[in-house]
Amino acid sequence: MDKKKMFENMEKNRKARAQELQEFINNSSFQGVMRKPVSFLTDGDADKIRLNITTGGESYTDGRTITLGMEDYFFDPSFTKHDWVAVFKALLAHESQHINSSNFSDIKEIGEWYVKHMAGPRSQRDPAEAYCQGYAEHYGGWTHREYHHP
Repeated sequence: MDKKKMFENMEKNRKARAQELQEFINNSSFQGVMRKPVSFLTDGDADKIRLNITTGGESYTDGRTITLGMEDYFFDPSFTKHDWVAVFKALLAHESQHINSSNFSDIKEIGEWYVKHMAGPRSQRDPAEAYCQGYAEHYGGWTHREYHHP
């Protein structure tokens, strides 16, 4: 299967199962099951960490809130609700470790530094694009436009 067809199938599966996942997420027992490991997985005061579970595709944390989202791949009909729980637990552990091992104020400063030093006067652009362009100019490597997913 070519890449384009694969992404089309994943989008089709997401649309077909999004409501099923939303109903599963809204189940009060699932929310409770997911909330309990936060205190075990994070150092410090876990009661102050918010947990958002969404049908979106991105998972991330800012140190105060953990957002978990389901990647398109896992909407395939071969994945069950039990698989979804395992995926969400793995994502929770991953994002919790970011809270344990990241200094979020430094991350912001580092991002600003990369935009300033890697992009030069083009610092108004998207930081990821600016970083990639700066890298390409410095090392003669690829550009952001060459490294994207369809």
